[in-house]
Amino acid sequence: MTLRPRQPVPALEIDTVSGARWSLAEQNPERFMMLVFYRGLHCPICRKYTSDRWNDTLGTPLEGEPMAVGRKFFAPHGWSAGKHAR
Repeated sequence: MTLRPRQPVPALEIDTVSGARWSLAEQNPERFMMLVFYRGLHCPICRKYTSDRWNDTLGTPLEGEPMAVGRKFFAPHGWSAGKHAR
């Protein structure tokens, strides 16, 4: 399957850490949406991508739920919002 801009996406629904149901098909971002599947700090690739150096290169503000996840799970391991703080 190939994903292309402005084309329908596959069905993806997940339960968020706050207990809400989230559906990819229902999202309508102003610019773009990036999904990151995080395995854990035991994964060297995930550890690299969640470091402040990588996060600061994007410099986009995080919405409430991703910010809460970052603070709850990543901050104890050195993550900070950096340029993502609103």
